Amino acid sequence: FAYAGISVGWSWNFADPSYTDNITVAYNHVHNLGTGSFRQLGDAMAAVYTLGVLNGTRVHHNLLHDVAAWYTGGYCLSQDQGSSHIMFDHNICHATTGASQTQHYGVGNTYHNNIFSCAYRESWTNENSPGIRSVPQDSTPHSFTFVNNIVYADNTTSGTLPLFKGYYINTKYHHLNFTSNLYWNSGRTNLSSVHTFGGCYQGRPSCPPNSPSSKLSWAQWQQGCGTDSHSNATHCTGIHQDQGSIIADPQFADLEQLNFTIPKDSPALQVGFEPIDITTVGPRAPKQYSRDV
Repeated sequence: FAYAGISVGWSWNFADPSYTDNITVAYNHVHNLGTGSFRQLGDAMAAVYTLGVLNGTRVHHNLLHDVAAWYTGGYCLSQDQGSSHIMFDHNICHATTGASQTQHYGVGNTYHNNIFSCAYRESWTNENSPGIRSVPQDSTPHSFTFVNNIVYADNTTSGTLPLFKGYYINTKYHHLNFTSNLYWNSGRTNLSSVHTFGGCYQGRPSCPPNSPSSKLSWAQWQQGCGTDSHSNATHCTGIHQDQGSIIADPQFADLEQLNFTIPKDSPALQVGFEPIDITTVGPRAPKQYSRDV
């Protein structure tokens, strides 16, 4: 199937109404999308794709995995232009060729208590393949909150890729809040010393002078280095990120069998993560209604 598994909204900016408020996307099992053999619709090649302002919309308790695209796309959660005021919680994203989560410009979105696992698997390009991705436009409002999530990578090459990639170009318009998350790469246990977080996209005209590369160390990311238009690797004036977050193995039971249960002593519990129950996701028998009146 070479298109988004679930698509919500159809408005390309903040001004045009989408008429699709208060939507619930819940308890779905969406998997094996895309062929990976050619470019497939860019950002729309995702398990769940949103577009435009969707006030009160909630996406929760979905199992989303194995999404492929040739170049751009291949995402799990893709929030395209203007996607705003959406809550994403208790979802499991696994095995995508692109980022587990990507947001074009949008405001007021919250990602809470999700698992983002094994992005950039068999990816043709690493450019669009971090675990988490933020791509605002220069003078367009852009914000989201990322809290109590697990971001997990599973190979040695991903140690050279950013777990989060984004650029910060105007603090008047762009605000990200990363707090109390867990990060882990099973192939690179020294993640804290590898430049795998945040930073300004090099080559953009608005990238601050002498800014760090698109990869920051864990310490730089937490201290606000290179995370706004006035800071760089040694002049840290940006917003401090991932306060209360840790780098540790969440101890998933069996990723290949989609068993994301964690033990009672998992470090994930230290950051406020709540185990996700996916036993009821997928097709369900229809409700039985009484004929009595």
